[in-house]
Amino acid sequence: MSPDIANFIGKKISRFLGSDQTTGPESLGSFMRLRIGIDVTKPLPQVVKIRIVLGDEQIVTFTYEWLPNFCYLCGRNGHISNWCETRFQLEFVDLGDSSPYGLWLRAVGRADSRTRFPQTTFNPA
Repeated sequence: MSPDIANFIGKKISRFLGSDQTTGPESLGSFMRLRIGIDVTKPLPQVVKIRIVLGDEQIVTFTYEWLPNFCYLCGRNGHISNWCETRFQLEFVDLGDSSPYGLWLRAVGRADSRTRFPQTTFNPA
């Protein structure tokens, strides 16, 4: 996929910060690695619908690298399901197969993203 498509998808989610340098028409596979800035107080995006120039609507699904302390109950970073405010507000929570967030959100078998995306200092101002 092209850098323009990466930019377009990244901006649909949030703030596009870059894409993997090996992402492009010559790369193999059905995935594209993006670096985006997200609001960690909100649930992580799972899918986005896009339409590319008079084409059919496509659904793009996401997996995430480096998800520390991710809550599979509310979809937010910073705590785990055992300590989720949502859990304490409900009498009984059965995550089962009906949870909108699952282990499928975690990317596995990918190269170390720290080597592909150099660390930068982010200033939200």
